[in-house]
Amino acid sequence: MKRRGLPVAVILMCLQMSMLTALSMPWTAQSKYLFTGATYEPSSAQVSPYLDIYTGDAPYIIHAGSGELSVLLGLPLHRPTPFFFSFGTENQISFMDVYSRRPLFQSGSIGFSWDLLGDLSIDKYIMLSSRFDQISSAVRFYADSLTLEHALHVSTPRADLFTSLRYGLEEQSILAWSAGLDLRLRDSLALRLMLSQKMELTIAFGLSHYDPPADIALEYAWDYVGAHRGSMVRYPENTIPAFEYAMGREDISFIETDMNMTSDGGYVAVHDLSFLRYIGRLDAISELTLEQIRSFDMGSFFSREYRDLRALDLQETAEVLKPFAGQGFVMLEAKLIGEGPEAMDRFLDAVRSAYADSAKVSYMTLYYENARLLPEHLHDDESWGLCLLNAPSLPPFALYSGFIYPLFTYEITDIVERYEPDYIMLTTDFIEYYDQAKELAADLGIDIMFWDFKDTIFALSADGGPGPSFL
Repeated sequence: MKRRGLPVAVILMCLQMSMLTALSMPWTAQSKYLFTGATYEPSSAQVSPYLDIYTGDAPYIIHAGSGELSVLLGLPLHRPTPFFFSFGTENQISFMDVYSRRPLFQSGSIGFSWDLLGDLSIDKYIMLSSRFDQISSAVRFYADSLTLEHALHVSTPRADLFTSLRYGLEEQSILAWSAGLDLRLRDSLALRLMLSQKMELTIAFGLSHYDPPADIALEYAWDYVGAHRGSMVRYPENTIPAFEYAMGREDISFIETDMNMTSDGGYVAVHDLSFLRYIGRLDAISELTLEQIRSFDMGSFFSREYRDLRALDLQETAEVLKPFAGQGFVMLEAKLIGEGPEAMDRFLDAVRSAYADSAKVSYMTLYYENARLLPEHLHDDESWGLCLLNAPSLPPFALYSGFIYPLFTYEITDIVERYEPDYIMLTTDFIEYYDQAKELAADLGIDIMFWDFKDTIFALSADGGPGPSFL
């Protein structure tokens, strides 16, 4: 006999789990929402409660609603973040092609669906999605029930339109369908109207996030901009051609690059923590010597034209960027550089020595252990920033305010007061908060930056001037 009640504790558990696991990596190009309301079934004249939560963010995508908990697990190919495939030239560690506006295959994942209202059965599935500007499409194949599900989603600043259709392969018929509209009434506050099979009508209120295209930042006014990894769209990232291209851009005030520590204590300009995306190997940077890494082909993943390119070490990067000294500064992202105060001192001393005759350096990190150590070990004339793409240890919301509008100002303020950085970096997924970010930059006295998932980092200066306020 099937269970027909869903205890309050289970609902709270689903809500809490979605909040705790939805670390803000907004390049998933998915919707994010939280709705609660009621569904009316006309044939029986019954009203039932309605709950729908979709986190839409890595490392685990959580969907809870209609008595079902669905989790996209990704592929656990490297600790600690699962992969949702990783192919192509412009990708991170999570999804297939998250930078393009019109990818045929944008993301892929394995996952499972758990029937919370019925017999608690689990239905495993695989998923593929694609995107054409603001139209997203996804297909799931459920292995246990032998069903196919197709979802279509259109996102605009004021409204989202969505449909879904589930087809039974054994029954050879449509098992379920729904169509709905989310209207953003003010900021992220939204009304949902949905019609489903048996003409069931759902009315719900909640929070809905607009998922903008990555290059929407070009339409806004900025105080200054920077080049991300030199370039990652026109040349292989963090390589000599990429840095030379960036130095030739007249519009930029800084060049961002990455530093990871090798097993023998060297520092290398490589973004990812492993080499899967570059050469198809799972080896972590921390497990390889600098000599081993320098033997890798770091250009062919982008194009065979660049097959002779090698990774640059810290000294080589400083030498390549020396001509930039008269134009701007280098934003050096401190990634995995060793643990503890001694490792931080060693890294900073190495950077100061390498860049003594090169461009001025500002340090940036997305690791909160580094964020705690950097202010204690920097000189008075040095600056640093915090990247808010990954916050596994950041209380209390783990950047869930990516779509909860009222929390944005509070959360940014809390982060600045907690760590006291000179600037923070978001992504253009937060572009809907542009006006609030501009006010916060002035109120908190920090620069606020937005990365567009491609070649450019856009910045708002605390003083409203045409350059960084912290230099």
